[in-house]
Amino acid sequence: MTTPSAPPPSTSHPSDEEGLSIDEQEALVEDAERRSLFTRANRKWWVIGGILIGAFVALCIVWGYSMAKDNIDYNTVGYTIDSDSQVTIQYQVERPVGRAVTCQLRAMNGGFLTVGSLDITVPADAPAQVQSKAVLRTTSRAVTGTVKVCSYADAG
Repeated sequence: MTTPSAPPPSTSHPSDEEGLSIDEQEALVEDAERRSLFTRANRKWWVIGGILIGAFVALCIVWGYSMAKDNIDYNTVGYTIDSDSQVTIQYQVERPVGRAVTCQLRAMNGGFLTVGSLDITVPADAPAQVQSKAVLRTTSRAVTGTVKVCSYADAG
């Protein structure tokens, strides 16, 4: 009867589960550190890049806020073709209180040509949101009436 024999003794250095010696493991770690993107030489560029990205995000926030504040919101609520020479436009304007606003209303024919226009002013002492109607005289029959644009009256 034979007895089980023990495995032959290892002839290499002490090793881990993968069979690599300590020297081989250290060489792999050094190689990985050398190839890393976060080496000491590259670290300053990562910091500079992070600062630049942060500054860009801050700039976008400031720009977005400056574009959104003091906005004038306007739209055409509806229109009525009263006759071949007249259109009634119902419009709504919302703007900061204390700022006068001038809006250009226009009537257009089927070829999208302007056949009538009128500038109206929303006074500074009016409420922040104004809904009103205006009657436009036209040179020929219009098929639509709209608010073309609104801007601050004191915009110079």
